[in-house]
Amino acid sequence: MPVASVGETASHEVQVTAEAIDAFAELSGDENPIHLDEAYAAETMFGGRVAHGMLSAAAACASRPAGVASPVSRQSTIRSTSSGSRS
Repeated sequence: MPVASVGETASHEVQVTAEAIDAFAELSGDENPIHLDEAYAAETMFGGRVAHGMLSAAAACASRPAGVASPVSRQSTIRSTSSGSRS
């Protein structure tokens, strides 16, 4: 198994879908309307549904490329995109 060297970088994208948010809400029991109700969420400062924090963290954990030993440290950037519009 290859080991990352100092200075090497890698990237990985995970698309968090409405279906993933719905499934996570069911699994976790967190049914806050900011996650599940588009109309409610559209009126918040976010302008649309927001993924659960732990779902986002799990996506960040999945960023380790397959077949590469876990690095000593990892910096993850979570970028949010929304199809909802803000007025």
